[in-house]
Formats: sequence, C-alpha cells, structure tokens
Amino acid sequence: MSEVATKSDLAEVKSELKSDLAEVKSDVAEVKSDVAEVKSELKADLVELEARMDSKMEAMETRLLTYMDERFAAADRRMDERLEAMETRLLTAFQQWAVPMNARVRKLEVGEAVSEERLAIIEERLNTIEKRIGPPPPRA
Repeated sequence: MSEVATKSDLAEVKSELKSDLAEVKSDVAEVKSDVAEVKSELKADLVELEARMDSKMEAMETRLLTYMDERFAAADRRMDERLEAMETRLLTAFQQWAVPMNARVRKLEVGEAVSEERLAIIEERLNTIEKRIGPPPPRA
C-alpha cells in the first residue's frame, strides 16, 4: 500500500505550493503594510504625547517660577521689616546717647566761651598793666 506520486500529482502539489506562496507573499505584504501603519500611528502618538508632556512641563515650570517669586518676595518683605526694626532700634539707641552728649557739648561750649571771655579780660588787664609799667624785660 504504498502510494506513488505521479507527475500530475507533483504538478498539482507544485501549483498548490505556488498558490500558497503567492498567498504568503500577499500576507507578508499586508503585514508589512500593517506594520508601517502601526509605526506611523505610534509616531503620531509619540508626537502627541511629547506635546502633552511639553505642555505639562511648561505649566509646572510656570507654577514653580510663580511659587519661587512669591517666596522670594516674602523673604524680601521679612528682610525689609527686620532691617527697619533694626534701624529703629539703632536710631533710638543713638538718640538716647546723643541727648546727654549734646548737653555735655553745650556745657563745654559754654565753659569754653566763659574761659575765652575770662582770658580776654586777663589779656586786657595785662595790656593795661604793661602800658603803665612798660614791657617785661627780655629773657636771657
């Protein structure tokens, strides 16, 4: 019971194989077309995803910059308040020092004026005495 293939059987098989090969080639072409389509869709999806990511990153950057600006402004305000308080304390302390110092200076100025007036009186008396008795003798 051995079957032997005839030429016509072989020709039929060859024909079927050619037909199958043509179908496989057609299927491969369809797969290539599908792969190209999927590749194109993936590229489009990636471009869309990249655009969405860029948009979200820009929004995040804007929020971050706004937050940082607010924080720096708040720090500047606090620093200004502290500097103003320090300046007020310094000016108050300086004024507390300056009031008695001004009184001392005025007292010294009055004393100096009195001393200058007394010196002028003494010089006038000395001149009067020198006119009466003559100039002092030269020193040796």
